[in-house]
Amino acid sequence: IDKDAAGNYLMSGRHTRSIYYISGSTGEILWTLGGKNSSFTGSGTEFWFQHNPRFVGEKNLTAAQVSTMRTRRITLFDNENGILTDPVHNITVSRGLMVEIDLDAHTATVVQTFPSPSAAHITSFAMGDVQLLSEVPALDSMNVVVGFGLELLLAIGANSSISLQGIQTFFAEYAANGTPLRLVQYTGPNSEDASYRVFKNTWVGRPSTDPDVVIQDGMLYVSWNGATEVASWRIEQGNNSTTVAKTGFETAVAIVSTTQMQVSGLAANGTVLGTSRVVTVSS
Repeated sequence: IDKDAAGNYLMSGRHTRSIYYISGSTGEILWTLGGKNSSFTGSGTEFWFQHNPRFVGEKNLTAAQVSTMRTRRITLFDNENGILTDPVHNITVSRGLMVEIDLDAHTATVVQTFPSPSAAHITSFAMGDVQLLSEVPALDSMNVVVGFGLELLLAIGANSSISLQGIQTFFAEYAANGTPLRLVQYTGPNSEDASYRVFKNTWVGRPSTDPDVVIQDGMLYVSWNGATEVASWRIEQGNNSTTVAKTGFETAVAIVSTTQMQVSGLAANGTVLGTSRVVTVSS
């Protein structure tokens, strides 16, 4: 459910293939997009078993501004796959959609599509979402992320019987013009894990653990799983210290000392973020 500045709700009915705009004060259905009783006509009504409808570009609008809008844009994930509940529908690949509705002309038009990259040909049975990164100012990006939900790997047997062989999940990121930039498969095909939605955002990792240090064959290896702010490592040996830049997940440093050592992770401004246990250099 998405609530707008006017206090009304956008709600998806997957099995009615409809999106409803509902009054927040009376509960009345103000309009319906898609399905058998659509308030609109046009290409923007053609989606199946959809998820995650969201208004676009309205985050900073007031109730008065929203109430006077005559055209609005909505993103949604069009699963296009109802094989277990609607085997008659001619299944195509799942896709992200941006739809513009005209409240005066009662039309709904597809503005942009973000289909499954051709090599993957994903048909998502359930779940899924669309995220415009322009709605997350900290990312400074016009890209679009589409979570492809849950794809079922099915086998069609005798008498059109259907058996589940496995599941797999994907997400993709697109340029603003719809060009696929990356496709990530992160479960499957034998996994039992599913992903309802995928979101991209800035985040800071501050682990509750300490940095890990290993000394082996004259080399010191240091890493700190999940720490996103480490810019350099300070290696302390008695009264002496050396600072080296962090390089990738694990930083390797040649050592000649035979003393005990300890390593601290430093932020870009030199603040100590965490310190490892003391390790002893063996002969």
